[in-house]
Amino acid sequence: MDHALRSSTKLEEVPVLGAYKISIDSITCLSQKDAKGVAEVWLLAQSDGGPPVRYPHAPLSAQNMDEGDTWSIDGDLVLEFDGCCNLTIYEQDFNIDINATDFLGCASFTSGANDANDKIATNGSDSGDSDYSKFAISFSWVN
Repeated sequence: MDHALRSSTKLEEVPVLGAYKISIDSITCLSQKDAKGVAEVWLLAQSDGGPPVRYPHAPLSAQNMDEGDTWSIDGDLVLEFDGCCNLTIYEQDFNIDINATDFLGCASFTSGANDANDKIATNGSDSGDSDYSKFAISFSWVN
């Protein structure tokens, strides 16, 4: 961009990335079907089709969760997006191979939706079918 164009551009005309922000506060396991009884849970977030971000960040880190457990994240994971952000929950029995992970559910956050309630992420029916895992994602909008 040449200097003349930059100096004539008003600040409000320049698009701002991450116009919407949410803080993931906690993940609660409502039901899970890991054969070992405890799921090793980790998250993968992707905003506006950009690069995915793993949480916890270390490759083999995960949170052990059983039914009724709550993983307090307390603002350590803030997701910024303009249009949409997907948060996917995976379970991994501490295998290095990403293909060995189990999909547990996904929730979408969209701009302008003004959601105020927890999101439910499940890998099957949301009807309470006992063969599926189900998690509640508690979040808050960040100004």
